[in-house]
Amino acid sequence: MISLRPLAPLALGAALSLLSPLAMGAQAAAPTWCPQATPIWSEYWVHLAFAESPFEEIRGTTRITAAEAATRNHYRLDRDREGRVVRVTFALGDTPRIPNHTGNALSEAPIVEVCPGTLLERRRFRDAHGNPILIRGNVAEERYTLDSLGYRRALTFHDPDGVAVENGWGIARYTWEIQKDGAVIEERFDAAGRPAEIRPGFPFFRIRLSFGANGWIALMENIDSAGRLVENDLDAAQDKLEYRASGQMLAWNVYDGAERRSEGNGPRVARGIREFDPFGYEAGEWYLDRNGQRIANAYGFFRSRATFDEFGNMLSRFNHDSTGARLPNARTGYAGYVYRWDATGLHELEVGFRGIDGEPVDHRQRGYHRRVNRHDTAGDLVETRFEDIAGRLVNRTDNGIARIVHRHDERHRLVETRWYDAAGAAVAVNGEMVRRVEYRPDGYPVR
Repeated sequence: MISLRPLAPLALGAALSLLSPLAMGAQAAAPTWCPQATPIWSEYWVHLAFAESPFEEIRGTTRITAAEAATRNHYRLDRDREGRVVRVTFALGDTPRIPNHTGNALSEAPIVEVCPGTLLERRRFRDAHGNPILIRGNVAEERYTLDSLGYRRALTFHDPDGVAVENGWGIARYTWEIQKDGAVIEERFDAAGRPAEIRPGFPFFRIRLSFGANGWIALMENIDSAGRLVENDLDAAQDKLEYRASGQMLAWNVYDGAERRSEGNGPRVARGIREFDPFGYEAGEWYLDRNGQRIANAYGFFRSRATFDEFGNMLSRFNHDSTGARLPNARTGYAGYVYRWDATGLHELEVGFRGIDGEPVDHRQRGYHRRVNRHDTAGDLVETRFEDIAGRLVNRTDNGIARIVHRHDERHRLVETRWYDAAGAAVAVNGEMVRRVEYRPDGYPVR
């Protein structure tokens, strides 16, 4: 469990101490592709704020000091002289890493570089070592069209050559129309110009976003061209969200096309309640039906509870029934899972499935108990093993793989992956016995 002190409300002087001027040198330099994006000062946050739309500003929740960030996972938001975010880095201390449970649906890269402009904002992405990467399919750059007041009006996605592409969610273009009352109409289209859903499994199409007092989305409505509510196939037309003033999203509420509470959308609950520990981590979640009674979600559990280590890494997550007792999943057979990390907190060593008393169990659908990772001295992941309860290498029952072996180049980029069964024989994945990755002169992978 976390042993750090709780974060008290900040007085003005303490708040100002959280604004840290950047050190001189590489950290303070603008990216070569955007010389105007010079970071001047930084903020440190435990979480990225909940977000449903890229229209929203990049914001954090649960602020911490630079000293606290030296030993905890955090998001560093670097800002320019005008206060605009020009870089977002997820890191432990000074070491960037892949965003974890503290991100949001739109966060994916360890480093996001933002290039502000008068009528165009561009974003590019880098891995933990500073190499350029593609996100969500073949996206090298996001381009936001701005109006004369600086508000976002459209978003398109582009490959390393600047060609417009569809992202991995099937979206080629977002458009935003700002209403007189401050609400925003968002539409998404695929490459053929057809309406696209918010993201896979979330069938809202044309939506109206209404914002609360502190700028957080308070209401999201699925509407037709005339602005009337449209109920989707998952019995939902509205999501009403509740926040603390600081930005922690505390609950969501689902309503149907007649504005009645409904067990709709993916989790199939009418109300989901999130719980946070004193350090800002999401420690639990539980659910109610349309009548305000406890309900199991679509995955069969009533509540989940999580614990974290002193770095903010997840240590465990367990599912529970309506009485609070741990509950095994009927399909997978486990009640929760437990992580083990190395001494630095940077590298996941293993994650294993557990029963209601914390005992090791196998995953019924995959046929293994734990996934074990091995890293080289540079911190690159070089091997993943799947083992049974006795620690023996075992073939996964869903794909026959027992070991995955990776090779990286001198820039820590993945260049080769091979798969093996427990006897050491090579296994083909999608017709490949070995997957090699080559890189262009600009650093992007060849697709």
